Amino acid sequence: MTQNYLLIFTFEFVISYLIIYSLIKANRWVNKKQRYIEEISIDLPEYLEQCKKELKAFNERVKAQFTHEPLSAQELGYLAGNIFTDILTSRVPIFPFKNKFFIFSVLSKLWKYRHRIRATVIGQPTKTIL
Repeated sequence: MTQNYLLIFTFEFVISYLIIYSLIKANRWVNKKQRYIEEISIDLPEYLEQCKKELKAFNERVKAQFTHEPLSAQELGYLAGNIFTDILTSRVPIFPFKNKFFIFSVLSKLWKYRHRIRATVIGQPTKTIL
């Protein structure tokens, strides 16, 4: 009978030892993962801030390529006067070939200023995304 109690006591002792051992191992594992996450959480905001700055710089670079300033009144008057002069000089008989090709010079001038004319007519966007 005493042997049964000793056997049961030994069995309970081994089981309690395994439970305590597994709890200690789980605690160490959780602490290790917690330290790892804390290390990541220290680096993560800096990384996100750096990515945000890079995206803003990229946005500014792209916006600078596709944003054109509108023509001022002086530049618009100069362009209109230049085109009007081409049309008038095409009617003068001194330049016989210019009569047929003046439209190309007008179109080339309009093509050269197409982005700035579009910005003048449509206007600049007031908001940007990001």
